[in-house]
Amino acid sequence: MLRLFYFIAIIPFILILIYIIYVPVAVQAIGNSDIIFEDISIEDGLSQSSVYSITQDKYGYLWFGTRDGLNKYDGIEFTIYRNNPKDTESLSGNDIRSIYEDNNDQLWIGTDYGLNRYDRDTDSFVRYFNIPDDPNSISGDYIRSIYEDHNDQLWVGTNDGLNRYDKYTDTFQQYTHNPFDENSLSKNAIWSIYEDNQGIIWVGTLGGGVNKLDYHKQSFKNFKNIPNNYDSLSNDAIWSIYED
Repeated sequence: MLRLFYFIAIIPFILILIYIIYVPVAVQAIGNSDIIFEDISIEDGLSQSSVYSITQDKYGYLWFGTRDGLNKYDGIEFTIYRNNPKDTESLSGNDIRSIYEDNNDQLWIGTDYGLNRYDRDTDSFVRYFNIPDDPNSISGDYIRSIYEDHNDQLWVGTNDGLNRYDKYTDTFQQYTHNPFDENSLSKNAIWSIYEDNQGIIWVGTLGGGVNKLDYHKQSFKNFKNIPNNYDSLSNDAIWSIYED
């Protein structure tokens, strides 16, 4: 009789233990079963299967940058934009490496041959190319990265330097590597641009490490890998930068 009493007394504790162990596992299993991936491929209208960049604009359209054209997706159909050699208002290049919508709802597209600004009213593009001997043009034509800071300044990284776009004059300020200036950009191949919560611009390069821009002094502090120094950067090729 005493044993039966003890058994009945511990039943609530057994039920609580089962609840603690089983319910989270069951909930997790249910949650995992709800994760479904849908493949969107060339058969669905995508222009090419290598997708390098994705963004969603303020109107809800998804934009995909591929190796063969820019794709606008409304959830059902694709509109594909490619270069037309006979049309100067078409996309400047077909290899799309970066897409960015700025705070003025302007959509910027970086290609392997020029920077483009999309004009929604005319469904066309304004092109920006490097013009030799013109310091107010963009530094290079292979566009790797686009980023806008908290002051609405647009930064564009190319294989030939960093650029700050002036929307009032429609010109660029170029930042390039100077081997005789240790405070210049460490390398010209720019792969990533990021602004931290203190407003500092960080620039990742291919082979030159990461650069911290002092905007007021117009100079850079460079961080690179130092052999046998485990407190230094692990590698000098910087693909992406993010602040947690």
